[in-house]
Amino acid sequence: MKIFIDFISLKLLGELDTFDRVIAIIKAPASLDHEEIKNLVKAKAVWISSKLEELGKVIDYGETTTGSRIFYLGKSYYVSLITENRQDIKIVFIHSKFKIYAPNKVNQIELNNAIDNFYQQKAQIKIPKLVKKYSEIMQLYPNSIEFKKSKIKWASCSERNRITFNPELMKLPSSLIEYTIIHELAHIVYKNHSKNFWK
Repeated sequence: MKIFIDFISLKLLGELDTFDRVIAIIKAPASLDHEEIKNLVKAKAVWISSKLEELGKVIDYGETTTGSRIFYLGKSYYVSLITENRQDIKIVFIHSKFKIYAPNKVNQIELNNAIDNFYQQKAQIKIPKLVKKYSEIMQLYPNSIEFKKSKIKWASCSERNRITFNPELMKLPSSLIEYTIIHELAHIVYKNHSKNFWK
């Protein structure tokens, strides 16, 4: 029995022309139960992991304007850019839409920084709760968690069991965020991707 794993570019799907990421779609016969699928996926775990590592690339947001889109938790959402007489940039996500309130003469670098700050704030709220949840399930506890934007990785676990998360994880579906957390917690015990890591 086989399963098929497709890595589909969101850019090619036209979801967002400035966001080039890949998602993994597992296709399996309806006759397979969840346990069989999990075992088959586990057998391909090293290969899947290597593909997921390729996701950590630099993101160019492109031009942020009314009608552009921003990724959040696996979906792209419409942006409404509202320029007005103000000093700061405020990003509000409401009713499945991003409203960005910005100064009249705002530039793209300032908008990019504001979007980065949005992901940072959301990551600091969501990820620690999930780390606590899975730490208790796995009985593996990091010495600390940090947040730092990375050009090449979604997350990493140091020799001292400090886990660093890329705030841009907030662009991914919750299932992939949780996978990343579980993956890094496992590195508390196994510091590499040996066979024992995938057991």
